[in-house]
Amino acid sequence: MAKFYFFSPEKLKYIEIKYFKFKTLATAMLISFFIAAIFLTVFFIHTSNRGIDYLSYKNRILQQKIDNLKMDFLELEKGLSEISAQTGYLRVSVDLPSTRFDIENLGTGGKQDNAIGVNPIITQAERLAAFMNFEKTNIFQIENKLKKRDSLFAHIPAVKPMDVGYGDSFGMRLHPILKVRRMHEGIDFKSDVGGRICTPGDGVVEFVGLKGGYGLTLEINHGFGYKTLYGHLYRAKVKIGQEVKRGELVALSGNSGRLSTGPHLHYEVKKNGIAMNPLNYFFDDIDMADLHEPGLK
Repeated sequence: MAKFYFFSPEKLKYIEIKYFKFKTLATAMLISFFIAAIFLTVFFIHTSNRGIDYLSYKNRILQQKIDNLKMDFLELEKGLSEISAQTGYLRVSVDLPSTRFDIENLGTGGKQDNAIGVNPIITQAERLAAFMNFEKTNIFQIENKLKKRDSLFAHIPAVKPMDVGYGDSFGMRLHPILKVRRMHEGIDFKSDVGGRICTPGDGVVEFVGLKGGYGLTLEINHGFGYKTLYGHLYRAKVKIGQEVKRGELVALSGNSGRLSTGPHLHYEVKKNGIAMNPLNYFFDDIDMADLHEPGLK
């Protein structure tokens, strides 16, 4: 087997290299390992850079989508603000107290350091959801108020019960029979016996019968504190407990009662038990003929 030597300057002689092949092989393997390690390191760095580049690209796309979503939310917030302004006007128009949604100070707390801005988007979405719920409540309250007002308009005694001229007016007067000054708590309508009397608003018949000097009398409860009285009747066309609609025939005028001076209708309006001037409730632009039941005109 061949031997390998190297010259030693210190000893001035050749020295045999023991285990030369083993050492050579070990050195070669060590060099190969380092080369492989360098190659793998370069490969992984390159691969990692490609992964980072891809993630950066996806991050930019996501950030763009988030920015677009922010713009969409701003447009939605602007639209809700316009709706809020309209509901504010509607609240005032139906006599509801004004309200304001403080969107600027809602949901501004909490951590806001998310790298791609997700937390602000969540906060903005929560603000808009609260804003929408606020407006839903607004609309619900306005709708209920309108329904109540519509019901009030339907029940209030707003039209004349007869299409005839007026007699004595509301207020203090010299009573034509008793010859003393006393309060006339209604107004009189000039009419012959049998004149048509129609209810001036929706309601429920509360009383039909004789009532002192009023003779045959009809009383209708219109709700909301309103009641109407019809005196000196010839005949009632409705019964106690019957529901009536505005313009419906309820009685015929007459001359009943000991304090009647002749055929006419004595008509009263009371609000929470207090006599009111009926003229203050009449809408002169409403034609009673348009409210009559078909076939009764």
